[in-house]
Amino acid sequence: MNCVYCGQPIKQYGSLSYCDKCKQWYKGDKEEDGVYYYCKIKDENPDKCDSFIQNQIIIRSTKKRNGEPLFEDSPDIDKIRIADKICAACENKNFVLNG
Repeated sequence: MNCVYCGQPIKQYGSLSYCDKCKQWYKGDKEEDGVYYYCKIKDENPDKCDSFIQNQIIIRSTKKRNGEPLFEDSPDIDKIRIADKICAACENKNFVLNG
């Protein structure tokens, strides 16, 4: 698969793809932002997760709705892109996709 923006081949990470040049993630043919949410390392093994992801992006609440945690803050697109690039380079990444 090639990036829809620059046409360069993109790297595969399991079911996800990533363009280093454009910093864009893909799930199949669809563009995706915030794929760091798919990674289980931040929850299951936080010592192996980048501190930016742990401290700046994933701001969690103890409140739940329908059994799911509510987020206290939503990151802006620039922070999402930083997080996604960090996750692309992470040796420990473990993306778990639903569907």
